Amino acid sequence: MLLAKISIEDFCYRQVKHKYLIILSMLLLFTWFSVPNYHVLPYSVAILVSGLLLFSFRLLGAGDTKLLVVLSFGVDPILIPLLLYATVLLGCLLALIYWAYGCITNLSAVREKGIPYAIPISISGWSCVALSYMDWFSINL
Repeated sequence: MLLAKISIEDFCYRQVKHKYLIILSMLLLFTWFSVPNYHVLPYSVAILVSGLLLFSFRLLGAGDTKLLVVLSFGVDPILIPLLLYATVLLGCLLALIYWAYGCITNLSAVREKGIPYAIPISISGWSCVALSYMDWFSINL
């Protein structure tokens, strides 16, 4: 529900609030008591550095980068590539939808407002966190 709230606010205001990121990080880090996930930290740092580089070129928002890093805390390192690829693919799909909408209405206004990238990050992040917990707790479907 928290990721849905983050996505809705990013869609409406193009902003990812710190309070939601803090709550999400506390929830994910709290699970480390039962399933330590310290081996994901180098990947989280790499995502942070890459995100800051993309932010400097105005390709990704800082809030989106922080959301991706926080979500990586709950993802098994084996699933980090899936998290990143799914985010990029869903982000491309969303960009195409926004481009088509801009062609119909006003492309410059759509470009100026930007793309709510927290939506694909939340969808792929939730999926990878869920898959990680299924693996950690040996849940078979």
